[in-house]
Amino acid sequence: MKFKSVKTYLSSPMAHVDKGILEENGIVAVVDNENAIGADGLLQAAFGHIQLSVPDQDWEAAKEILDDRNQAPMLEKVDAYACPKCGSDNISDYGPYMWTILVPILFPLLFVQRTACHSCGYKWKRQ
Repeated sequence: MKFKSVKTYLSSPMAHVDKGILEENGIVAVVDNENAIGADGLLQAAFGHIQLSVPDQDWEAAKEILDDRNQAPMLEKVDAYACPKCGSDNISDYGPYMWTILVPILFPLLFVQRTACHSCGYKWKRQ
């Protein structure tokens, strides 16, 4: 049975994570060059990176599975806040600057975190 490299890695743990995913999907996978590179990182130039190999007939299916896994998921919008005046979600926070360390301790009321709407210009204190 001939094996073909489907992906290369800089670290062994990530190769084993993907190997497990492929094996869950019924594809035999082998991690190559792991021991040689793990013994001496300078051997990476001689052997190449750590490789995940699969049988030739499973290469396309494995590539598709790994490509689907490595795509960034569509994340829902985390910041559900909107401007109370116009309803726009084009908002941002502003507040204390990085260079002020002692001033917030001495005058905490001057450094309350606030939010501003970029659409209508309204500013408010977000809880």
